[in-house]
Amino acid sequence: MYKLRYTANGGEEIVLDFDHGYIINTVKGATGRTVDVQTAQGFEQIGETVTGMSLGGQLLTINGRIPMQNTSAKRAMLRIFQPLSSGRLYWEDKYYIEVVVRDSPQISQERHSTFLLALYAPYPYWQKANQSRYELGGLTAEFMFPINYATPHRFGSTTIETQFNAYNAGDCAASFTLTITAGEAALTNFAVTDVNTQKAIKFIGTLDAGKRIVMYRENGQLYIKIDGTTDAFDMLDDTSDLYSLAAGDNVLLFTADSGASSAKVSITFNESYVGVLADGV
Repeated sequence: MYKLRYTANGGEEIVLDFDHGYIINTVKGATGRTVDVQTAQGFEQIGETVTGMSLGGQLLTINGRIPMQNTSAKRAMLRIFQPLSSGRLYWEDKYYIEVVVRDSPQISQERHSTFLLALYAPYPYWQKANQSRYELGGLTAEFMFPINYATPHRFGSTTIETQFNAYNAGDCAASFTLTITAGEAALTNFAVTDVNTQKAIKFIGTLDAGKRIVMYRENGQLYIKIDGTTDAFDMLDDTSDLYSLAAGDNVLLFTADSGASSAKVSITFNESYVGVLADGV
């Protein structure tokens, strides 16, 4: 039995399952992706040469029933799946995909009504609802009882390792949110580098002590902010090319001209999957 939950960008939510008055028959487009293949053919060539490939969005078609003249369930579906609206479709509360409403619900005028609606996902992969998080830096305890107040002491110190493995268990590359917080000392000319591919995100300039810079994507657009408000896109080095985490191991190294030893670095991401199944991925 399918369970889908849709959260509109305006905040409204609808749950499509039997307990809420809906019976889903099929969801087309949950698996299967079509690649656009560009080819060329030379003089007297047998077959073709592939010159390029691209993957577009994905159409999701949902059909089912609303039994027992449940007018409130019908009205709720019409209200939340409005034309020109968008939101997030959750699969079994474990995975989600960003969608826009392509075809608003068609509901038959019967006591036991049928419905059909279509959603379009511009990014065609499903993402795990629970984020993966990897972090460098933290507080090392240096305080314990009994204590002698006559001698200098401190409660702890912040330390950072040189590298960490941001393991991506998904099927394909995933975009990520990178957060770097300067510690007791300002950070200057700092970077995160993939040890194996040598791809990197590089920041040129100074991040003052205690300040936080965050790089993230929203609706496909890349943003870089300091403390959530100040735009810092001009700090991004033009040679930066690490904008996704490949499936599998991603051994990342954090470096800076100064201030690295007291800084904190974290990466969060949602694993991406090419399709979902009724019994899980």
